[in-house]
Amino acid sequence: MVLPEKIISPAGGPLPELKLLIDGEETFDAILRLINGAKRSIIVQTFIWRNDHIGAKVARAMLEAAKRGVKVDISKDAAGTYFEIGDLIGGRPSMVFACGNLRNHPNVNVRVDLLKNIDHSKYFIIDKRYTIFGGMNIGDEYHKKWRDYMVFIDSPEFSEAFENKTRSFAKWPLHGQMFLAVNDRSITEIHHGVLEAIKSARKNIILEHAYFSQTSVINALVEASHKGVEITVILPESPGTHLYANRMTINILLANCSPKRLAIYLLPGMTHAKVGVIDDSLVIIGSANLTPRSMRRSREVALFARGRVDDPFVMRLKESLLADIDKSRTIASPFKFTLPQNIAAVTGKYTW
Repeated sequence: MVLPEKIISPAGGPLPELKLLIDGEETFDAILRLINGAKRSIIVQTFIWRNDHIGAKVARAMLEAAKRGVKVDISKDAAGTYFEIGDLIGGRPSMVFACGNLRNHPNVNVRVDLLKNIDHSKYFIIDKRYTIFGGMNIGDEYHKKWRDYMVFIDSPEFSEAFENKTRSFAKWPLHGQMFLAVNDRSITEIHHGVLEAIKSARKNIILEHAYFSQTSVINALVEASHKGVEITVILPESPGTHLYANRMTINILLANCSPKRLAIYLLPGMTHAKVGVIDDSLVIIGSANLTPRSMRRSREVALFARGRVDDPFVMRLKESLLADIDKSRTIASPFKFTLPQNIAAVTGKYTW
């Protein structure tokens, strides 16, 4: 078992430390406020950092912090540059490379390691007290266009434990209603945690994800539906490279789940979310997609938190998911695939 008993148990507790950040404006307002107020240190890990309005704004804020004497440590995944090729061709390389004053400042350490495992996690740790993490990269689409979620926690104890777990894979020391899980090529806590959480469900599961093609998770949902658990899946209408992989997942769920226990929705545009709520009390939120790469290979981080049904953090996330359902179209019939689309579904499954 990966998840502690307090997470699996249906008896939730208070989650006063957790604040849910919904979408980019709310999230980047919080990030910039913390950077502008930083006194000692800033740690940033991101997969993508675009050279656009919000990317430049975050870079400028970090440079100003460095000028105040704040130590800034930036890690950017090299593989994320794949998604910045268009910007690079247009003469707008990632702000990690473009903002020379930031990169060359003596108080700033920038790492773009070509040899390490893909690090798909996204987080900010400010003054070893404030932690923001979740699904958002740094770019205008995350700031203004896409649905996404982050978590904000004001706690020196949590920040220390978070840094040790994400950077050194140290054992999670905090007890109570929260457990931080990580994935890597040798550690798959998130994958096993998701399966354990689904297996623990008694009443309902709501998942909203950008990319969903992990077979073990699909099978776990099918099994849960036949035990009487209500399954709700929200996916984006336009998920880019994962379009046909997502649709193949939809077809498998429609063919195998108990039909009375399954509801599938496509949200217009793009949701980049990686969240779930189980039995109205167990929240899963982080950077990991429900794909083979995220579940088995990439470095990822996800929080499992068991709150009470009326906990503000849990309620706000569930209300947001229900609002997304209201905006979405219901999918009740399988998609038809051409041969090229079948090939795209298979290749897309293993992309991200």
